[in-house]
Amino acid sequence: MPEKEVLCRYTYTIYEFKRVQWAVWTTNRKVILVIALPLLILGLGLYGTYSDQTSAPPPDTFDRPSLLMSFLTNEIPPAIFSAFFVYLCVYNPRKVFRKGVVYNREIVYCLSDEGIQCRTPLMGVDAKWEAVSHFIETRDGFQIAFAGNPTTNWLPKNGLESADMIEQTRTLARKHVKKPRLLSTAA
Repeated sequence: MPEKEVLCRYTYTIYEFKRVQWAVWTTNRKVILVIALPLLILGLGLYGTYSDQTSAPPPDTFDRPSLLMSFLTNEIPPAIFSAFFVYLCVYNPRKVFRKGVVYNREIVYCLSDEGIQCRTPLMGVDAKWEAVSHFIETRDGFQIAFAGNPTTNWLPKNGLESADMIEQTRTLARKHVKKPRLLSTAA
């Protein structure tokens, strides 16, 4: 094996998928904005309920049905929207992943100066470094995104054959990718 070749081998379980999901959510600014949207809507609903209570008549003329209606009209729709949004963003992708072709299968990545190779029992992909649009290092691994592909490829650090390969991966990213987002070498 050449000195500059990095080998990452792991089984893509639901645990790894959850780590990938969390890494993508915490590093992708668009995803953070999309997650903040239902929280903003829920917050506006809470504010609507609060403002209805502060503009309510004095307690001696205050009736409970109006408070209940205020709560139902201001809180329930945002709560339903937020729950549906969480289902679409968290649970549905996990359900789809469990039915996918890479679930519980071994994945092998080989990174070298020539490019990136990915092998699974069902398919193989060879890509040149020019096709990499994003290379992001997280605490647990590396995210690789290719131009024109909305999915993220995941290389967990615990799948690398040795600790030296983490630094070799960083070196290859610095050499071949424009503006890679890497952690410091001391981390």
